[in-house]
Parts: sequence; structure tokens; C-alpha cells
Amino acid sequence: MPIYVQDKRLLLPDGRTLAYADNGNTSSSTVVLYLHGTFGIGDASCIAPILLDKNVHFVAPSLPGWGESDAVPSPAHYSETLQHDMTALFIHLRLDATQLKIILCGYSIGTMAAQMLFQKSQKHGILVMFNTINSNFSVWKRSHPSRWHSFPFRDQISSMILLAPYSPPHCDPEYARYMSWKAYMYTGPPSRYMPFNILARFMRWVLMSKLASEALAERYVRRLLFTGLSDDEREHYTRWRESRGLPEGRVETDLAGNMVRSVAHSWKGFLDVPAVYHSGWGGVSPAQANKEADPAPVYIVAASRDPSVPVHCAEWLSRAYRNADLRVVEGSHISVLLHLDDLWSEVLP
Repeated sequence: MPIYVQDKRLLLPDGRTLAYADNGNTSSSTVVLYLHGTFGIGDASCIAPILLDKNVHFVAPSLPGWGESDAVPSPAHYSETLQHDMTALFIHLRLDATQLKIILCGYSIGTMAAQMLFQKSQKHGILVMFNTINSNFSVWKRSHPSRWHSFPFRDQISSMILLAPYSPPHCDPEYARYMSWKAYMYTGPPSRYMPFNILARFMRWVLMSKLASEALAERYVRRLLFTGLSDDEREHYTRWRESRGLPEGRVETDLAGNMVRSVAHSWKGFLDVPAVYHSGWGGVSPAQANKEADPAPVYIVAASRDPSVPVHCAEWLSRAYRNADLRVVEGSHISVLLHLDDLWSEVLP
């Protein structure tokens, strides 16, 4: 029987706090690391039934600066800090971790983080034999400085799922060409050159009133994600909701609550997104992943009418990653999540 506790806390070696939730079989060798999107937090309260059936361990951290997770000291070094944080989390969750099968799953801004973890070091021998190391992560890091070039669990990543993905702007010369005007101002070229992060700060000022309470946030969620659904999308959504035993209105309420909690502690996660997006991602390049003899498969799902992230990014990624599978579903931003169950049945053995 799975044991679920929401909003766990981990004190990181650098003194920061990482919030996370997990669910499913905590002893399973198959781990799904889910990285949430904008205005999200680590939430494992309602995972897909197939993940429970397959005895998967579902792990959902709150990304730095969101929810109760402390922000990174410097967005310019986001990739390195993220690798440290996720390694500390994995060591905390299991002491013998050499036989894991990790499935990375990122949604929206979480796809940036997923690709940072997916990037393999150019140096070999990155896998750490955890049965021989001190469980104190800070001691291990000081003892192995030459190995600290990428996520130490990278060799155990069996696949990566990117939902409504961002392409790395330092690799994709047309990343901003098809953006909506809101996305263009938030993460496009203007965000790089306007001083004091003024565009993101203005957006925060606009959004603060919409997220001042869960009731206001729920009204915003309904208008943003559900008002414009087509009949087919609404039917698909109803089937998806009922398959999880959720009453009508529960999803909207949960999303609104998570949005409010995502910025209740700090807006730093939201304000850091433009700088993180243009940080270079720690040198992430799909071309580097393609050099592997047998690269892990990359599953990409985008929605045809998504105003948040243009389909172009998914199409670019599908061409950039050698072992990519692209699926463009008819619908809006939330549609990619509704189609995720179909993908789980293919990815999981």
C-alpha cells in the first residue's frame, strides 16, 4: 500500500531547504522524477493509476524558489545547483541507489531542469557506487571534486519526457519567433536586456492580485486553462478526471491551491525564470547527448494551441535529439497532461 506524505523538507548541504513529495512504492527500482511547471510545487497527491499499478516510486520536488524550496544563490549557476539538490535528494531517499531506472518528466519550465539533468558529462566514470560512500553528501562532494560535472545518476536515466517543452535558447536561434507576446516579454529577448528584471517584476505585480487567495486563484485557473477547452478536450478531461476518482471541480481547486502555495513563501522562482532560461543551462546541448552510442529515448508532447510555449520548441527538440519521439496533440496547454497516461503505458515495462 503506497504511503503518501505531502510537503516533506530536506536540509541541503549548503544550508538551503528543498521541499518535495513522493508517492507509490518507495522501495521500487523504477523512479519517476517529476519537475513541475510555472506556479507549481512538488505534488504527488494524485498520481496516475498506472504508476501505482507498476509499483513506481514517484518523486516530485519543488524547484528552487518555488513553494517552500529555497531559491538558488545565483541563477547563472542554476544547473550546477540543481544537480547538487537532486543528488542530495536521491541520496536522502535511498542509500543503495546503483540499480535505479530513472524516468525524467518535465512540464513547462520543468523541461529546462529535466534537460539540465539529462546532459551527460564529457568525462566518464560519473556513476557513484553508493554502497561505498559516506552518506553525508557534503563529505562526498568534497572528496570527489573531479567527478562533480553532471548529475551523478545520469547513467541510470532510462528516458526523458518533455511536456510543453522549452528549447535551449543558446542552441535554438528561432526560440522566440513563435512566442505569444506575453511569453516574449517574460522569457524572450527583451528579458535579457531590460534592466533590473523589470518585465518579470511588472508581471508579478499584475499576477499578485490574481493569486492573493485560493478563491481568486481558482477563478484565474478556470479562465486560463478551462474556459477555452474544445468539446473534445472537455470530454477527454472528464474521462481523465473520472479515472482518478476526482469529483468535478477538484482539479481546479487543487491547481489553485498549488499556485497560491508556489509563491506564498517567495516570488523568487518566478522572477528567476528569465535569467535561468538564458543562463546557458550548464552547457546543455542536444548534440552532446547524441554522441552517446545508445542515447536514452526522449518523448516530447506539445499542444497545437498552447499559448504558453510554442510548438516550434517541441519540433526543434525532436530534430535536435537523435532518439526523439514527437507527439503534437490537438488542444491547449493542459492537454499535454491529459495525454500523459498514454505515454506512461509505453515508457513503463
